[in-house]
Amino acid sequence: MDIEHELLRQLESRAQTLHLVLHRGHRASVDLVQNVLETRVSNHHMQSCPALERPVLLGWFVGQMMKVLNSNADTDEMLRKAVAEAGQKKT
Repeated sequence: MDIEHELLRQLESRAQTLHLVLHRGHRASVDLVQNVLETRVSNHHMQSCPALERPVLLGWFVGQMMKVLNSNADTDEMLRKAVAEAGQKKT
């Protein structure tokens, strides 16, 4: 199994985990999303391969979750809100 395939498999698993959290009524903060998505994958030689860039993951995940939760959602608007919230926490 190559690293990219393993990374995608782990991301899918983490997305399912956060999906369950959301459906139990918990508010999903940007920090929670980032913590769930943050991952490292080891190849056969035990060398680490860092996860994809965090903004790419966050954008992908927000889009996927909005498709699941509301097929009519504006994913671009949700991403803008998530990025704005993350920016406010850093200041």
